[in-house]
Amino acid sequence: MAAGDGCRGLSVMRNPAGKAIRFLAALILGIGLIWFGATRREAGIEDWPGVTATIAGVSLAFIMAFFLPRALFHIRGEAKLLAGQEVLGRWRVTPSDWARFHRFDDARSASNFYWLSSDFWFRRRTPAEGVDIVVGKRSLLVDGSYHVLRPRGIPELTAIRWLAPGGGDPDCLEFALRYPYKGGSSHSALRIPVPAAARSEALRVHGWFEPLLRPTPALAFRDVRRTYRICATVLALCIAAALGGWLMAIANDFRIDESAPLTMVPLVLMLLGSIAGAATAILWLMTFLIARLEKRETSRRG
Repeated sequence: MAAGDGCRGLSVMRNPAGKAIRFLAALILGIGLIWFGATRREAGIEDWPGVTATIAGVSLAFIMAFFLPRALFHIRGEAKLLAGQEVLGRWRVTPSDWARFHRFDDARSASNFYWLSSDFWFRRRTPAEGVDIVVGKRSLLVDGSYHVLRPRGIPELTAIRWLAPGGGDPDCLEFALRYPYKGGSSHSALRIPVPAAARSEALRVHGWFEPLLRPTPALAFRDVRRTYRICATVLALCIAAALGGWLMAIANDFRIDESAPLTMVPLVLMLLGSIAGAATAILWLMTFLIARLEKRETSRRG
């Protein structure tokens, strides 16, 4: 069990419907305990059973108020996958391939437990007919275990990798996940095997997620030339505003009358024009320097 497993319970769920029933029962139990403690207090009985029941009931109800809605969302997500909505690929893994994948998954987790610990919990017995995998645009279902796959979700999907272990083991898709944990984050990986017959569907899955997870450059660097043009235009307008304010102030002998708001216009134009112009010039200079450094680094690597 890796750090952050408590949060994993919100996003990894085998048999969501069964868990939703248990969470609902626990919520009802919590409410019942709160009611029991409240009735004893109303009756003027202040003893440890009533206080303990109230504390336990509030804690249980509070926790289940988070877990139950999540389970209901997972039921909906699982139903959509099984109905074929937004499905990218589905395939079945034979028991022999599943056993080989299990060994590889354990070895992969052990190689770097902090980053690559498995997000999937294997059942003790593999079904005789094999294991079904359904991958959608936002989640996947593997051997009845439902997993959320969202770039900005909980957990956060941060990368997708194609693994080719070789030695007769099936290829794998590996989804890198990050969970919030104690003010920071913990990491894990969800791996699913790709039999040879399912390669085309797995490539479709990889082709869907990979572009979503590419690093997006800052807005100023997506089109450097356009950034230069915008900066030049804004800088020209700022200079014009500051210069116009200066000329208006000269024409008015730099007089400012608080009872006449229009006499403040030259000062406002000079201040805003100067501040915005300086900020624009700094942005242009930073964009130029960073773009030049990136170009130099790219040419050196090439």
